This record gives sequence, C-alpha cells and structure tokens, in this order.
Amino acid sequence: MASFQPIEPVRLSDIVVRQLQRMIANGELAAGERLPPERELAQQLGVSRASLREAIRLLERVGLIEVKPGAGAFVSEDSSKADGGAIWIPWLVEHREQLLELLEARELLEADVARLAASRLTGEIRDELVRVYQEWRESLAQKPLADVHALDRAFHDVIGKASGNRYLISVTKSLYEAFHDARDGVFSLKPRIRPAAVEEHEVILQALLAGDPEAAYEAMRAHIRNFRNDVANAIAQSSQRISHDGGGSSQ
Repeated sequence: MASFQPIEPVRLSDIVVRQLQRMIANGELAAGERLPPERELAQQLGVSRASLREAIRLLERVGLIEVKPGAGAFVSEDSSKADGGAIWIPWLVEHREQLLELLEARELLEADVARLAASRLTGEIRDELVRVYQEWRESLAQKPLADVHALDRAFHDVIGKASGNRYLISVTKSLYEAFHDARDGVFSLKPRIRPAAVEEHEVILQALLAGDPEAAYEAMRAHIRNFRNDVANAIAQSSQRISHDGGGSSQ
C-alpha cells in the first residue's frame, strides 16, 4: 500500500512576506512608496486582512516597511539597508534539518556524478565546461548575484551531462529543484560567494580535465560539504543575532 506523506502547512502571511520582499528588492515597490490600503491590498493578494497584518508586522520589524499611524504602510526609505535576510530566519530554522539533509544528498550524489564525468568527458562537453566555468569566474565581478548562481548551476549541469547517465542527471536536477524554495533564504544570509568556493571550482575543473575520477570525486564532495557547513553556520549565527537584537520571532 502506498505511504502518503503529510503536506506541510504554508502560512499565507509567509507567502505575502516573500512577494512583498521580492517586489521591494527588484524595485517594483520603490523606497517611500505607499502600499494600497489594507482592505484593497488584501483583496489584490487574495488573503485575509489578518494574514496581511501579520506579514506587514514582520516586514516592519526587519526594516522593509514603515507603518505611519493614520497614513498607512510605506516602503522604508532605508529598505536597501534593511536586514531582509531576517525575514527568512524563522523558516530556515524550522526547515534546517531538511535543508541540510538535501545538501548532504547533493554531496553524496554529485561526488559520484563528478567521478563518472571525469572518466567520460568528451571534447565537446569539455569545451562547454571550460566556457561555463570562465563565464562564472567573470560573472563574480561583473554580474548580479542571481546571474552568478545561474552560471554555477550551469557548471554543475554540464558535469551531470558529462556523466552520460540520464538517471543521475534527472535525480541531480530534482535535488536542485527541491533546493529552489530555500535558495532565496539561504542566499539572503550569504550575500557573497565564499572566496574558497572559487578555488574549489577550479580544483573540480582541473580534476575533470585531467580525467582523474577520484580527484574529481573528492573535490566535488569537499565543495558541497563546505557549502553545507557554511549554510548551517549562517543559519545558526543569524538566528542568534536576530534573537539577541529582539527582532526575530521564536518558534
């Protein structure tokens, strides 16, 4: 008999928070702009006024929204300096174990994918791998962080393609998709690429180009393990900081 897993409830206020946060981040809502009246905004979002109020309170607490009595809610003039990552902390803390398990699965799977890729790398894919890596390196200084992460994903995708195993490619992609929901939160706490990550990518690339399966395996496993540890530390430190400042909510 099939075993069904319970669906985790999603609070509407969390969805509202993320939508408004993204709109502020990408400039759709400008600094100083007044939000629509509560009733109107709740109707536009399709949520209750209670859910909207809860979202506004959290956005106000982290400095993205300013509520002026009698005037309404406004995007903070200092929203660009606000700790937007604080919004994600309760969610990341609550889902910490699932997130770290996901990265552990990536560590184990992608290390084996890299080992296969090193033994099967063809000339055409080899050229593609070098090109994507070079674009990623150049993007570190020139591109928005979203573009950097997209090229990082492309680098890992090419390694998967080089393995020549369609099932490993499919599982690897599914793990990336599972990570998608947490990506914005993780990178809000880690707004810069770790300097060590640049060297780690270089080591992975050289092992693949040298056709050294074991070196590729060890390099990929170390890279994702380091990222996993970095994420765990970022969540722990940010949670403690927000709690100390009195800005976070307890779970």
